[in-house]
Amino acid sequence: MANVAIISEKSKLKSQIEHYLGEVNYSVTIADEESDFATTNLILYDLTASQGIDVTIIKQIKTHTPLTPIIAIVNHGDVAVTANAIRAGAVNVIEIPLDQNSLIKCVEDGLSQNMDFQQDQRVIQQAIELLQSLQANKGNLYPLLSGHNPEQSAIPDTRSEVLQIGDLMIKINQEKVFYKKISIDLTHTQFRLLAILAKEHGSVVAFEELYFRLHGERIDRAASRTALSAHLSYLRTKLNDIGCGDYLENIRGRGYVLGIPDTDRSHSRKTNLDLMLEQLPIILWTTDDKLHITSIFGAGLTLLGLQPHDVIGLTPEEFFQSDVNHLSVFDAHHKALQGEANTFEQKIGNRIFHVYMEPSFSSKDQVTGCIGLAFDITEHKEVEQVYWQLVQQSLQGIIVFQDNRIVFANPAISEITGYTIDELISIEDPGQLIYSDDQSKVYENIQKHLAGEEMPSFVEFRIIHKDSSIRWIAQSAFVTTFRGRPAIQTSAIYWPQEK
Repeated sequence: MANVAIISEKSKLKSQIEHYLGEVNYSVTIADEESDFATTNLILYDLTASQGIDVTIIKQIKTHTPLTPIIAIVNHGDVAVTANAIRAGAVNVIEIPLDQNSLIKCVEDGLSQNMDFQQDQRVIQQAIELLQSLQANKGNLYPLLSGHNPEQSAIPDTRSEVLQIGDLMIKINQEKVFYKKISIDLTHTQFRLLAILAKEHGSVVAFEELYFRLHGERIDRAASRTALSAHLSYLRTKLNDIGCGDYLENIRGRGYVLGIPDTDRSHSRKTNLDLMLEQLPIILWTTDDKLHITSIFGAGLTLLGLQPHDVIGLTPEEFFQSDVNHLSVFDAHHKALQGEANTFEQKIGNRIFHVYMEPSFSSKDQVTGCIGLAFDITEHKEVEQVYWQLVQQSLQGIIVFQDNRIVFANPAISEITGYTIDELISIEDPGQLIYSDDQSKVYENIQKHLAGEEMPSFVEFRIIHKDSSIRWIAQSAFVTTFRGRPAIQTSAIYWPQEK
């Protein structure tokens, strides 16, 4: 049962959410920004009274519990608040008035995104380990890959999740288990226990945790051990009968662990690398010192409708087939040949990849070619595009400052200041927009932001409009990254009250 926390000052809204989610068996907790979210699976944060300015709490929560998804509750049609919430780290928003079906779907999607995010982190870590392995083997892929042939590539089965632990293969959606390609007949409960242990392979899973993940309720260790002992005993017997009983170990008094016996670890490394390359949306390739592709693997090729034999022998420029970033591709590979690791983004077909380049070495530590690893970031870019569309349509004026210059401005800030976007970006000293008596206060706040100090939700100060009139605005700001470098993003609205 997932635990959902609500942060809101509105009693009626909290009661409504408790009722809606309680009907579908979610555990609902009333919380505030000081709460401990260690056991929380998802947070609903009410922004309907903040006018989109105060999203600092979202950023604070994401700092302490980055993997806990946050869904912002916003007023209907409030694009500015939506943009601010997403930029601060919310995975989604839901509008007032609440609809029960929409709320439940939004919560389910948020929980699913969290699982996907954690899987992405595991994927990235696996890829890093793979690159390290390639470096240790001087860029030679073939000793690491069992059964791979540059003329052949396995087509990944994306219809089911497959867990591979040594020679033990578990197909989650099909409820099938194989050891060295021999099927193991398990009951539904035995399979689910094995799948739970497989997802945590190498770590001890306590009896009470096994019971909770199997039945969705908490009981103490003694009761859970009694309830599960027979199932685990039969599971161990069936694994023994097929020759892999030593994969499952009972840690006396604590629980069970599923792991690879020492004798199987060497082979397992090859199998796991095979599985990763065949199923993850990456492309991994090597070149010689003439920059001809000598080997290429990964499910990212399948997304492009290609097989290794279509690519081996081509130059990187011929493979990428894009005039837009031709120079980036050429420079990145030549930098790697000179011993310099680097990254770039590249479109291949209708997909967008983030590419890491490394030099490969001979046994005498001489550079003999390149290693490239490309992650498919197409979906990430699509989300980013939606965010920037929201920014462009926002009623709040948004500016990004970098190196004491304006590097981005949206149409709303143009309306507030009277300057066109091109004029704003061309201003050498943005301080000239600030009324002289307020400049020191604004500069001090900028320095505090850069130092990571706690700041008010927003500050009020005067600006000089293009028509020379003096106008009050309320502005919030936070440190961000823009084009890969630190920057400050601000959001501003008119503050027309008499001062």
